Amino acid sequence: MTLVVACRIADKYRSRLPSVKELQDDFGMHRATAYRWRAALASARGISTTSTTPGENTHG
Repeated sequence: MTLVVACRIADKYRSRLPSVKELQDDFGMHRATAYRWRAALASARGISTTSTTPGENTHG
């Protein structure tokens, strides 16, 4: 099931890094899980997880 979720996340957010809130809303994840998925996606794409959204906590 994890591979299916990974593919769905990668497909839905092809051109940008999703917010934690988007992952929670779109995939029914808990907050901590959404942070882990966001970090994994960023790492796989070689991008920073530094927030560009004011007030968003990027460190869990």
